[in-house]
Order: sequence, then structure tokens, then C-alpha cells
Amino acid sequence: MNLRKLGLAIFIILKLENFTEALRCYSCSITAANTDMKCLNDPVSVEGQSVVNCNKKYCTILRQELMDPPGKINTFVRGCEEKPILLDEVIEDPTFKTYYRSCSEDLCNKGDAIKSQTELKISPDGYEGENLLVPGLPLNGSEFVAGSLKLIFVGLILTCFVVK
Repeated sequence: MNLRKLGLAIFIILKLENFTEALRCYSCSITAANTDMKCLNDPVSVEGQSVVNCNKKYCTILRQELMDPPGKINTFVRGCEEKPILLDEVIEDPTFKTYYRSCSEDLCNKGDAIKSQTELKISPDGYEGENLLVPGLPLNGSEFVAGSLKLIFVGLILTCFVVK
């Protein structure tokens, strides 16, 4: 076997390790002290890196409002998480009303978090209809597809070197 071809094949295989589809999410935050509300109202216009490539499963929004005065934002965070605390819930206590929103499609964490993902017709797991969360699955769909494509591509490359 030609060593040059083998070296090229190894190089391509190693480069394929970096071939995975990352979830793209908006990432920014504000606190009660902020006067710039771009993160809340228009995440695209946030200066710096407002969109991140996330290696986690969910894009998220956490919105925490004070109960008194009602609706005043204490904390607002857009980001990404592997296992969000809650997928699509609102929790109230005497001090705060906290909105937890999660979704699994590119740039899906764009709303203000007041409306639920189901009201916005965005499913936390990326599928329409009822949510079925199954614990214990080792890979999400994109990782499975990317891994399968790598194996097929490696098989094709090796076949080219074995068959003359």
C-alpha cells in the first residue's frame, strides 16, 4: 500500500473527529443593574459573541422577575445546558417568579421567556406533539448521525486502499 495514500487517509479520518454538528444558541445575560436590555429584546444585536456553538443538548433561557414590583427583571440569561433544571416551567415564590425555557434547535432561545415553548410552537426536544423524555439514551440524534457518517466514510476510504 502506498504510504502517501495511507497518510492522507489517516489525516482525513482524524479531521472527521472534528465533524460534529454543534447546537447554536444565543448567549448573553442581564441583571437588575443593567440598563442595556438588548439581551432581553434583541439578542442578535448584543455586542460581542451573542451566538455560541454549544456542545450541550439544549439552548436555554432563565428569566427571574421580582414579585414586588411585579415584572421587574432581576436576572435574565440566555445560554446552553446539558441538563436544564426544568425544560419549560414557571416557578413562583414570595420573592421571585422564575421562567425556565429550553429548546433543542439552532437559535431557538430567542423569545422573552414569558410565553412557554409550547405557546411559541417550539418543543423542548425539537419534536411536535407530546414530549417524551427517555432517560438513559447515550447519544442524541445528531451525534448518532455524525458517528454513522464517520464510520461509512472511513469504510469507503479503507475500501479504496484495499481494492486496486
